[in-house]
Amino acid sequence: MTHYKAHEILGQNIRLLRSYKHPDSLYTEMWETVLSKQKAWQGEVWNKKKDGTLYPALLIIHPIVNRENQITYVVLIQHDISILKQNEQKLHQ
Repeated sequence: MTHYKAHEILGQNIRLLRSYKHPDSLYTEMWETVLSKQKAWQGEVWNKKKDGTLYPALLIIHPIVNRENQITYVVLIQHDISILKQNEQKLHQ
């Protein structure tokens, strides 16, 4: 989806995909929800592929907590929703 190979993106900061189309407040709210409140966050954002192309994505970010209620991992799942957005636009027209 992003055109990155696994070895290029593993261990990198997720900001690598950031499009900068959204205000910083969106990302603040997103990470406060996940890290402070330990709740999953879901929403639509514009992300950036390796070649700089922007695409709409549905993100689900879920914290994984251990027995001590500490976050040990964060799982991020994204779905490219380009076709969905194109179809929505066609219906709107």
